[in-house]
Amino acid sequence: MYSFNNEASTGLEPYVGDWTVEQATHLLKRCTFGPVLSEIDQALAMGMEASIGALLASKALPDPPINYNDGRDVVAIGETWINHPVPRSSRVPRRRSLLAWTILQQLQDGFSIREKMTLFWHNHFSIEQGIVNDARFLYQYQDLLRQNALGNFRELTKAVTVNPAMLRYLDGRRNIKNKPNENYGRELLELFTIGKGPLAAPGDYTNYTEDDVLEMARILTGWRDYGYNSDSIAAPTSEFVPARHDTNTKTLSHRFDSAHFEDGGMQEYAQLINLIFSKDEVAYFISRKLYRWLVNYDIPTSVEDSVIRPMAELLIESDYEIKPVLRALLCSAHFYSADLCGAIIKNPIEYTVALLRQGQVVMGNNEIDTYKALWKVYQFMDSTQMAYFKPPSVAGWPAFYQEPVYYQSWINTATLAPRVDFGVELSSSRGWGNFRLKMDVLGIVSSIPLVGDPNVLIDKLSLLFYAQSLADNQKAFLKEVLIPGLPDFEWTVEYGKYLGDPTDRNLAESVEQRLRNLFQALIRLPETQLS
Repeated sequence: MYSFNNEASTGLEPYVGDWTVEQATHLLKRCTFGPVLSEIDQALAMGMEASIGALLASKALPDPPINYNDGRDVVAIGETWINHPVPRSSRVPRRRSLLAWTILQQLQDGFSIREKMTLFWHNHFSIEQGIVNDARFLYQYQDLLRQNALGNFRELTKAVTVNPAMLRYLDGRRNIKNKPNENYGRELLELFTIGKGPLAAPGDYTNYTEDDVLEMARILTGWRDYGYNSDSIAAPTSEFVPARHDTNTKTLSHRFDSAHFEDGGMQEYAQLINLIFSKDEVAYFISRKLYRWLVNYDIPTSVEDSVIRPMAELLIESDYEIKPVLRALLCSAHFYSADLCGAIIKNPIEYTVALLRQGQVVMGNNEIDTYKALWKVYQFMDSTQMAYFKPPSVAGWPAFYQEPVYYQSWINTATLAPRVDFGVELSSSRGWGNFRLKMDVLGIVSSIPLVGDPNVLIDKLSLLFYAQSLADNQKAFLKEVLIPGLPDFEWTVEYGKYLGDPTDRNLAESVEQRLRNLFQALIRLPETQLS
């Protein structure tokens, strides 16, 4: 276990212990999709507060996805399709383009928490591609989450409520005055904002009632999406149709102070969300989800009192701005508690992208080949039970809410072997898949000072792949893989000769194979599954 100084690591008070490579690595592993060694060095040099400031900094939005393989589309290969009508033949290729592009953003996010938080909001405000079924809607929705990943939770909830993709996914487009549809109103309360409390009485969940669901459905009437799968409409939009809106008075239960809603027209939905967010339990609900995303699934009473409560209080004080709460959590003594290091099993997206980033895997010789390779990577993620726009339900992935197993559900008889095999094949001389994707093992170790010392090499690579330091017997095992039966100086001499003449093909191949054997052994250890 890393030797964190955590004598007072009990709550949201600022961490005042030593800032070592262990703390820097822990921070980046939780906030990014797998830090590379240069980023760990950067965080160590910057210190805690500056590193967290950089992780939370605003950055330009990425260029949109492109058509990479469909000559039948109305846009040329290499051009974006996001604001172009959808020929029926291009629905599937555009969706593949978006999914490959999404992984590319995670690979390229670097020293930033934005993509990790974009995925958080996708899990929170879940939608499914099979239901939405239009890549333009999906792109626009993801763009909304990315733009607001570190923004205001209340305002994001408003934007999601009338977003074309969400209107389609949870039947908001079918919610009309003569036939109210409860789907979105129910999830707005149960999953998106305030959550269910203990059952207080039939139809009363402590935080809201069944009558509230019915009345809120009426409040939310009148909206519809526009531009779905259209070969004439460029970009999807949402619109408010007054004739579809219930203009009669709606009355909520005592859980919302028996509030009355008169006809608020197209602003009535926003008035409703403002009312929901006036209840403090919204802050507690989202604080627990943020904690489970970045720290640990287990929230005992002590953590509820010392971490969740001050997080929620800060969120209310900050008018539901997310960034101040993230900053406080990441700066807290609790976050750097030694017993939280390695407490998370990596989800399939994080596990896959981390191996590609940390392995410095080249995805293709050009942009088109990169998209093709990343589409195959997406399919692999899907086979390990987590892929973008494919949550199993509106509640998101069970690993983030399902008691008692939570993250442990990522590792099972169907997923463990493919996860390990993916990393082992990436680090092999053949590479993974038809695109022969492989780790640049020589490039990775070239940046390690004193790499000729096998002990230093193993320590540095352990820092790259693991959330916890290895035991001495594990390090001895890895060194035996690198130089079986040989003294340390044999690696020192061989690697030194390679540096002296890297053009010597036989020498380069020998060094590279030793390293690939080492990388495969590193990835086979169960610790590589942890963050």
